[in-house]
Amino acid sequence: MRGFMCFLNRCFFLSVSVPTVAAALVFGLSINNACSSPQKRKGIPITRENDENVIAEVTVHFQLQQHYREVADKRVIFLFMGDNKDASDSFLARMRAGKVLVKKLSQSEIGSTSVKDKVTGEEGVILGVSAVKWITETEVEVIGKILFSRENSLTYLYRLEKERNKEWVVKESKVIGET
Repeated sequence: MRGFMCFLNRCFFLSVSVPTVAAALVFGLSINNACSSPQKRKGIPITRENDENVIAEVTVHFQLQQHYREVADKRVIFLFMGDNKDASDSFLARMRAGKVLVKKLSQSEIGSTSVKDKVTGEEGVILGVSAVKWITETEVEVIGKILFSRENSLTYLYRLEKERNKEWVVKESKVIGET
């Protein structure tokens, strides 16, 4: 289970617990990909832009774990990056796994009581990263959002640090807004 531990420590900075293991199983998260930082993958140079992609990926995994109970019954996860823009195809490809569909924000329809897939009508949830603010070269603040409907959403401030092993880890999470 070493790879699984690596995944949880990297993305969540939490101890292994039944809910954490359940969250990973529900979302079918890829243990092997999550353990190797995209920066350590072949041919990807270390740049601030690539770091921000890694930061977004770590933050989204954290959001899924943080809200696994609310998200567990959803069939679709819609992702956004930046100012409510669709996540890139490469980002979506890294996040796709298991039984949960991962789609772009533009494929969702936000109603007053739920978020649905425009094509299938399946219920889903929207989540993503609105902004990354660099504090130092090894510390960032991230604004992340999760939307269950037009009238039910949360905005978080996450603080991430880059550890000695060059892995980004969520160190703090707090709600800064809700509807």
